[in-house]
Amino acid sequence: MKRLLELEEPRASYFLRCLPVLLALGCLFFGGLGLFLSESRDQSLWSGALDVYGSYARRLSYPPIICEGRENLNPFQQKQCAELQTRNFDEGLVLVLPFLGLLLLWMFLKRWLAQVYATARKVIDKAQKPVDIAKVVEPSASNKPDFYLWWFGFRLLHLEDDKGRHFTAAYPSDASVPQVGTRVSIFEWKPPLYQTIYLAQPFTPHVAVLSGSSKS
Repeated sequence: MKRLLELEEPRASYFLRCLPVLLALGCLFFGGLGLFLSESRDQSLWSGALDVYGSYARRLSYPPIICEGRENLNPFQQKQCAELQTRNFDEGLVLVLPFLGLLLLWMFLKRWLAQVYATARKVIDKAQKPVDIAKVVEPSASNKPDFYLWWFGFRLLHLEDDKGRHFTAAYPSDASVPQVGTRVSIFEWKPPLYQTIYLAQPFTPHVAVLSGSSKS
């Protein structure tokens, strides 16, 4: 059936939610690597990281003068300069690991967000009818916080169906908050790495309800 909400990924707000996690892990990655590579074991996380990265940057910026032109070097000097170049390359690969780790983590989180919204769109697109119709009792079910849904940009609506049964359903946080008494269509949805829940969409009067649906 046709979606009345496009269910687009809230990339900007999602990035802001991920940012503290990425920063915290970045500090841990950089600090841990700094302590591991630092010659002094008495340094803190930050001072060790700054010392290691600063030393590497100075070594790249100010290489030994003798290695700048290798035409007149004897074999021993050429070997020493080649070893220095190899050391700089190997250490650079190690120092870039925290950046690579954060990049891969962010790519994973973005992929996870895309999968969550893709499954939500697929549920509605493939459904011929909603499993139920309910009205909004409370636009924000604050008594039942859900970290997973909040993380991916959904709010929980407190709903009541025509038989008087109360339950909650996920609704996009970026969409306009439905008013109390507003009727919504209900769909069953299984997000990635989460339990099966209900997903709410604006109600369309011409859409009937699947017969035999029930709530637990």
